[in-house]
Amino acid sequence: MKVSELISRASCICLALLITACGGGVIGTGDGSDSGTGDDIGTGSSFVEYQGQALLGAVVESTVHVYDFSAVEPSCTATTQSSTNLSQAGLFTFTGACIRNASLFKVTVSGGVNIDTDNDLVIDEVPTPIEGSFSAILTGAQIDTLAWKVSAVTDIVARTIRYLQERGLAEDRVVETIDVIAPLILKEDLNADGVINGDDIILWNPQTHGSALKDPALIDSIIQEIEAGVEINDIDMSGQIIGQLLLSGNVRLIKVLDDTAYVVSSDDSSSATLSMIDVSDGSNPNLMGSYSTQLITDLSVDESFVYLALGEHGLEIVDVSDQSLPVQVGSSSTKVDRLTLSSDVLLAASVDSEQALLHRVDVSNPEAPEFLASVALGSGTYISGLSVVGDQALLSIVHWQTVQSRIHVVDMSNPNLLDASYLETLYSLTVSDISISDTTVHFSALDPHYLNFEPSSDGGVITVIFDEAGVYTLDLDALNTTPGAFDGSENLNLMDADSNAFVTGSIDTDINRLYSYAPDKIDVRNRFDFSIVENVILPEIKQGPVGSDVDFVVINNIAYIALQQYGLVIVQLTP
Repeated sequence: MKVSELISRASCICLALLITACGGGVIGTGDGSDSGTGDDIGTGSSFVEYQGQALLGAVVESTVHVYDFSAVEPSCTATTQSSTNLSQAGLFTFTGACIRNASLFKVTVSGGVNIDTDNDLVIDEVPTPIEGSFSAILTGAQIDTLAWKVSAVTDIVARTIRYLQERGLAEDRVVETIDVIAPLILKEDLNADGVINGDDIILWNPQTHGSALKDPALIDSIIQEIEAGVEINDIDMSGQIIGQLLLSGNVRLIKVLDDTAYVVSSDDSSSATLSMIDVSDGSNPNLMGSYSTQLITDLSVDESFVYLALGEHGLEIVDVSDQSLPVQVGSSSTKVDRLTLSSDVLLAASVDSEQALLHRVDVSNPEAPEFLASVALGSGTYISGLSVVGDQALLSIVHWQTVQSRIHVVDMSNPNLLDASYLETLYSLTVSDISISDTTVHFSALDPHYLNFEPSSDGGVITVIFDEAGVYTLDLDALNTTPGAFDGSENLNLMDADSNAFVTGSIDTDINRLYSYAPDKIDVRNRFDFSIVENVILPEIKQGPVGSDVDFVVINNIAYIALQQYGLVIVQLTP
């Protein structure tokens, strides 16, 4: 895990936990209450002595500066001691005379040499100069313990806190934030108090606690960069959450047009709310208006209207030209489960009498939508993915019982006819979303494993566990025009081999990139060679089956994500 990935994960968790604790809004707005930053220390007495230890390996002849947390100038200066006893090397002391009365402190170590770079408890023949610096953040109570260390681990935490402060983290939230970050770095409770938190961070010793790290390679790389004096720039703030708006209910669908995000949420199984959110300033999304109706199963948008699929309750068209006052202008009672818009043509999918149907709907007059043509796509099926390019639509069809998928292409060139051509059967995959660009098809899919079959009046119930997930690509020109036996083996599976994450129903593409969503991250890959551009870590959400309530869209390197337990999350991706 890179430092940027750690900071991304910590930022997400802090957004999820600290925003809630603060009552919403920017991190650290707080209520002014004491959040436990530690006891004040330093009465100014010259007889009070404090001691710490600097450890990359054993660090000697280094300069130590102690700061009140919010101060620019140091209040104390010390030097790490040399010793042939490695347990004593790197110790430093300072007196209470230079400590101001404060609760939170920063300690920075710079220069000197590392006399045990490989931490083998043997002094190196040639010491390694330390060209850079590293830091720790401590409470007054922690400084009083005389057992604390400044290390690469404390430095990672200090830089994470600095990043969060730049985004609004208040000082009275620093300690609880460190406690959130600690379990992302350590996997052992070093002080045996039953919890991994900031007290364990300052006890970490590279000579004795290597096995306590979740990612030893991360720490090794940080130590090398500190020793070399390399400015650590992997905290480039790309792929980071820049804004969030908490919404009530199960947040699960999103579309974005211009500077407005249209987000669907529901509190129960019979009703839903469409929220119009101004995202012109991604760091400060602003709710402008909302519209309540029946349960919304899908939506599409254009400049003035939102088209809502309401399942059994049909289709609604809502005028959102005044986003603070949305008004229904048209409707149809024909069942619509999902839809997509292309110019004045709306493609609407539904299941009627256990058969998948695709409808062409003329919405040039939003007050009177007209169903022009329909095509049936097989009994016992539903449409799981729908994508349009020009006069051609691509569909993924899933059979209810076998959970196998088929791909169809639909010619829409004739306004009064939908001509569906069967392309391919995906015998071993269940497609959850599909996207078409040029002649390339990308789809997210799951590998179904059947557990049992119980006869019933409906013909049977199959219980399914989905244990493998991936994103696949197909060349439209190479697809069979007669039933084939595609199993994905000749195509790239984009999930890591050791990943247990699921692709839960959303992919997106632009000219050069392919984006896929898993429960705690967005994978960004080159669309042509599938090389990884970045992995954006996000808050974990409940894992659901195929088509679970997760949705996102990427526009101009910004991802807008509907997270069902949180609301709208906006992430800046790497350009």
